[in-house]
This record gives sequence, structure tokens and C-alpha cells, in this order.
Amino acid sequence: MIEEKLVERFIAADARGIKYVALDLITRDYNVSLLVRLAKENGIGQRMGYVADVVADAAEKQGLVQSSKLKLLADSLFDNYKSWRFLNKGLPEYAKNLIIDRSISGLNYKWKIYSSLTTGELEDWIDLYITEEYVTKPREQRIRRG
Repeated sequence: MIEEKLVERFIAADARGIKYVALDLITRDYNVSLLVRLAKENGIGQRMGYVADVVADAAEKQGLVQSSKLKLLADSLFDNYKSWRFLNKGLPEYAKNLIIDRSISGLNYKWKIYSSLTTGELEDWIDLYITEEYVTKPREQRIRRG
């Protein structure tokens, strides 16, 4: 099932892997209710909800219809969390301090998640990997002829 794979990938993901999971949340066909149940059972509901909310904002800004499904996922995972967590597990102390010291957005406060992941960054990833707006020309077209 795709929902199990998404949860497994999210659990194992580093900072870059989280972005790939975010793209999967846009491009894969999954059952929201099942994904919510599995995320909560595996203790990643807070972190996955934050990612879903950030990627929903990015998808909406890019005009993607998937933003409504992502908002549903985020809303279903929201549980008025009280404790702050880091999005990426296993960060070294210096990285944690850098993330804590940076400005925190409304989504960080909503989800109580320390993260450097931003809507703008995911918009760039959407452009690169989904809409291909910034894909470079093939090598042959870049080489000057004669």
C-alpha cells in the first residue's frame, strides 16, 4: 500500500528525503484517512502534518489542485500539539541551535515544529520536479555551434 510506503519513507527521511516525501504527497494517489491513521500509529502525525501544511501552501501558490487534499491531510493530522519537536530527527546540536534561533513562521507555531523547511523552498522543488518550469535546456541546445 502506498500509505505504508509514505510512512516508512517519512520515518527514514533526512532533510532532503522529507522534500521527496512532500512531493509524493502531491503526486501519489493515497487514502487520506488511512495515511492519517498510520502516521498517528507510528508517532509521526505532528511532523507529517506540518509537512502536509507547508506543501499545501506551496501547491496552492503554484495553482495545483492537490492543495485541497493536502489541507485535508494536514487538518486531519492536527491535534493541538503542546510539545515542540524537530522535523528532522538526529540533528546535531549546532544545527538544532541554528534552527531554533531563526525566525519561526505561523505554521511552525501551529504545529510546534522546529524546521528550516519553507513554503518557498517547496515551491522551488515543485517547479523543478513537478511543473518543470526551471528545467534547463538539453545539453545540445546549450553548446554554441560554429
